[in-house]
Amino acid sequence: MVRGGPSGYMCGASNVNRLWALTAAHCLDFETPASLVNLYGGSTSRISGGHLFFVTAYHLHPGYDRSTIDLDIAVIAVDPTTPLEGFANVVPIPLPPICNTDCCGVCPEGNPITVAGWGRVDDGSLPELLRQVSKDIIPLDLCNEYWSIFPHPISHSKFCTRVEDGRDSCNGDSGSAIVRNGVQVGLVSFGSEVCGDGSLPAVYVRIEEPTVFNFVRSYIPA
Repeated sequence: MVRGGPSGYMCGASNVNRLWALTAAHCLDFETPASLVNLYGGSTSRISGGHLFFVTAYHLHPGYDRSTIDLDIAVIAVDPTTPLEGFANVVPIPLPPICNTDCCGVCPEGNPITVAGWGRVDDGSLPELLRQVSKDIIPLDLCNEYWSIFPHPISHSKFCTRVEDGRDSCNGDSGSAIVRNGVQVGLVSFGSEVCGDGSLPAVYVRIEEPTVFNFVRSYIPA
């Protein structure tokens, strides 16, 4: 997870290798000094049992757009004195290969995706324990039909999932990893204002898409 200054928990994040993590760009879009940002991991509890990792820098995707929420991804550089390795329950998540077609690893057919995080629950509070849900991916054109109220189309750098039985990602899950077949195919970007009501699909960053993938690999080598 990403933590910042005195406010504590901010967003989800994922460990990519010993010195780098990923999160959503909008989680860090407030010019907070890197010295006031840190990562927490190694525990399913949001408040105890984990390890703190210090941050030296973070970089938002240069094409990130606040109005369209496009290219909503950032990389986080971890202080080498507190690397993301050697701790219990702290392991990197493999990234997908680059995809030059419409979907590759996030085509709707096949296994569902899994998202885990400490995002808000029914009463609006942040849970202490990590929660997860598995959901089916839907075609991008169907996602855009749902999101016709949004002033900008959902681009190919994103993908969407349907709400399953009122269970969905929510505020606080932003930046959390989306895993399919043991690979991190995306991260949480945005969704319905009323989490889990089923009115709008959740929208995720698609890591394999070239514009996203090349940004990530410009900082994090394979």
